[in-house]
Amino acid sequence: MANFYFMCFMTNMNRNISFTSHIKPVPFFEFNSLTRGMSEKSYVPYPWTLNESVLNEDVFTKSVQDCSVYIISNGQKAKMLHICPGCSDAKNFERIAKSIEEDFDMDDENLEAFIIGGKAPYLIGNDSYELFDKFVEFSNKHNIPTTILKGGMGEKSIAYFSQQDTLYVSNTQRFFNENNVLRMPIDILRNWFDKVVIHSKDRVTM
Repeated sequence: MANFYFMCFMTNMNRNISFTSHIKPVPFFEFNSLTRGMSEKSYVPYPWTLNESVLNEDVFTKSVQDCSVYIISNGQKAKMLHICPGCSDAKNFERIAKSIEEDFDMDDENLEAFIIGGKAPYLIGNDSYELFDKFVEFSNKHNIPTTILKGGMGEKSIAYFSQQDTLYVSNTQRFFNENNVLRMPIDILRNWFDKVVIHSKDRVTM
């Protein structure tokens, strides 16, 4: 027990220690079960503007298609933004950036982020990818370790739990491609998204 408390003490003292974030693709029934008991204060609802963003220990949203979802966490709290590319906030990204910067210390080495969403320009035009790329640029500007899940077909639902440091991703697309059932979780994500960039500190699991 003494060793346990010593480890906790050292963890709090050393901000350079990072923990592996888990990214888990899950079917809808499991996602709904995970989020059923969550507070309304954790949910980002329609119409998906900056006003609906939430800051909480656990956060979730649904019906992600051409929108972009940005989740940033310091291990204690998480902020989720679900932004529609057609809303005024998407055209004035400075407001979004300021909102994030007001809630977090951008020099905190514990920060991590996830970006999910976007539809390819050949499907709906350029606005969706342009918004997505602005979130990528924001993470790069502040050197925030970020996992990227971009594009793809289907409608996604996303949840992040701070204490578990786990991102759950669900999709209307099933767990297989045209040829066979996909058993490896990274293959499921690659089937769901056009671009999958898992940061080295993150791990895709089932």
